[in-house]
Amino acid sequence: VRFPGTYTISRGDTLSDLLERVGGLTEFADDDGAVFTRQYLKEQERERMRRLAQDLQREIVSNNITNTEQAGMVPYSELRNLLRDLTSIDPVGRMVIDLPQILAGNKSRDIMLRDGDSLTIPAVNNSVNIIGEVQLASSYRYNPALSVDEYIAMSGGMRSKADAERVYIIRANGSVVNPSSSWFSVSADTQL
Repeated sequence: VRFPGTYTISRGDTLSDLLERVGGLTEFADDDGAVFTRQYLKEQERERMRRLAQDLQREIVSNNITNTEQAGMVPYSELRNLLRDLTSIDPVGRMVIDLPQILAGNKSRDIMLRDGDSLTIPAVNNSVNIIGEVQLASSYRYNPALSVDEYIAMSGGMRSKADAERVYIIRANGSVVNPSSSWFSVSADTQL
């Protein structure tokens, strides 16, 4: 934005109101990559993770007491690792927004602001990141002529444990889409 910083909001202020106060976006801004976070969403995520960790801990204890690691069940060591990872995650509180529509004046996409909200608008970054069960996680310059399969092939293809039916695209704004239905509308700075 033209004038970044911390701003005081008044009751009823919307994101479009704030964007007007900060002077709008610079020519380097990637409005599709905007990251909007909300404090109370962060607290909700923290509570959900706490409950999930409690449930997982109960399952670990139950498996340990009954020693019932059966075929098809997740091994005890993996459950412990999952629990450790789950308790170490810091919630983000991200809300996916459609900033281009908000900037275009679409009031139905606008958001009423709350105390603790944060908006980060990155600079344009024309890259595609391929991560997950591929031979080599890589980043490439975005080329609209390439398909999802071509980007995956450029990363060495899928590993043997990859689930080819569950490939998905994370757009720069945080939304998740199925590549078969909307690849051609994917913008730059996207993760596969």
